[in-house]
Amino acid sequence: MKRMVIMAAATLLAGCAVLNTGSGVMSDGRHALLDQYSAADPYMVVNCVYNGWSRLGVNVESTSYAASGVPTVRVYRGVGADHKAQYDPVLEVRPSGSGSELLYVEAHPGTLPRAFEQTVKQCMVPYAGSTD
Repeated sequence: MKRMVIMAAATLLAGCAVLNTGSGVMSDGRHALLDQYSAADPYMVVNCVYNGWSRLGVNVESTSYAASGVPTVRVYRGVGADHKAQYDPVLEVRPSGSGSELLYVEAHPGTLPRAFEQTVKQCMVPYAGSTD
């Protein structure tokens, strides 16, 4: 199921338009802690973060949508003990030129382990091939 979500996201992102807003604002209006461009392919970034956060022992979800006609994938912590989605942290990935625009948000900065943000930063590095 997870692989199907990731594959759907990859299909959605393939051959998409350029987005370079530089606004640092998530689709839900929150300001991003990390607003950066990466030369890495959007699919690879989503796959890397999804797998990395999963290794941190949390339930991870992703969803795809189009904001102003630009496809975006949101990766976030999944359903918690209260059976509600935990949007802390959240990463939005959009195609931008030949790479990706990444927006990363924490609801209460400094309360999560730094491993979440470090995973995002590591996944921004372009690499060739995949072991998945």
